[in-house]
Amino acid sequence: LPCTVAASPTITRPHPDLPMETGHPPAAPATDTRALRLRWYALCAARESLPVFAVYALFMQASGASPAGISALLALWSLAAFVFEVPSGVLAARFDRVWVMSSSRVLQAAAFALWWYWPTFPGFALGFVLWGLAGAMWSGTSEAWLFEALHARDAGEQYERIYAAGSAWASVGICIALASGGLLATRGFGWTILASCCACLAVAVLTRVWLPTVARTTAAHAGPRLPPLRAALADYRASAGARAAASALALGFEFFACFEEYVGLVFDAGGVPLAELGFAYAACYAARAGTQASMGRVGWPAPDGDALAALLCSGIVLGAGMLLATAGLGTIGLFMGLLGYFAASGVAEVRIVSMLQRQQGGDGRATLVSLARLGLLATGPIVYAALAALATA
Repeated sequence: LPCTVAASPTITRPHPDLPMETGHPPAAPATDTRALRLRWYALCAARESLPVFAVYALFMQASGASPAGISALLALWSLAAFVFEVPSGVLAARFDRVWVMSSSRVLQAAAFALWWYWPTFPGFALGFVLWGLAGAMWSGTSEAWLFEALHARDAGEQYERIYAAGSAWASVGICIALASGGLLATRGFGWTILASCCACLAVAVLTRVWLPTVARTTAAHAGPRLPPLRAALADYRASAGARAAASALALGFEFFACFEEYVGLVFDAGGVPLAELGFAYAACYAARAGTQASMGRVGWPAPDGDALAALLCSGIVLGAGMLLATAGLGTIGLFMGLLGYFAASGVAEVRIVSMLQRQQGGDGRATLVSLARLGLLATGPIVYAALAALATA
């Protein structure tokens, strides 16, 4: 194995040609990543194939929530994710990451079920708290698991390509969710919630069954191993690249992540029918999936500055779409801007996450990713509050 593990009585090497046993299930041969890739892609798509994504804001609006109330709920969601982000990263560093990922999907199913059972402001609020915890448990944990699983197979150089392809499949899953969500909602919002709960539970089971436990990579620098939070802060201080990637992830996606939650309402306000709204939303994610899939197939070069340039491009394209919308093109202009934005931001996301993984050691890998997302989550409630004020102005 390319990584080192702490010595323990369970480590034996009975023969020099056999892999070292670490108490974990044995890793596949170095050249065998096909099964891992296929399972990873399937989980990425299934995890995002939740029809409720397309219509949950409309469901809350139909249940009596005002635009300001929806913004308050989204702010609470962001605040909950902020509170849980770093503790969940430490949890993933201490315990089996596959278990943490699987448990997060059960929590997300519970959040949606609570919305259906208690469709009031307090019920929506508690559901968002559970969803925030579920998202925090999955985010940095899954990225760290993939990085280490590939390194355990001597395939670390494939991380960006596989991560990009996985993100593309996740966008495909979102496309399916958005397209089906609008159609299911015409029969009742309860059908979208039921389908989403079933999908979450299926992903929880498949995660436990399909993904092996892998040994942790250790930091490349010399010295004793540090606790996860201290190791993450040490990597942040020692690497300028880690600081740049973490800052871009924390601050650069702040507005984008908040804005995307309102796209369904924007299309609805523009007069797009409910059955067609999901398809329009899905087209945006299809643009993102296309660029991310191209990154894996074309093999674009990945200098660190490219990640920050892609992020800047995302904002410019989205701003251009806004200008087109206000210049008389209306929904068509906004739709054109959204297509370009989703395509550019997909590239930016993959570049930044890959850059962050390359620039750090292993002891605090999941924790540093969680810290990087902390800035985004800390400022999210402020953005949602500003949007709520604009909605009531």
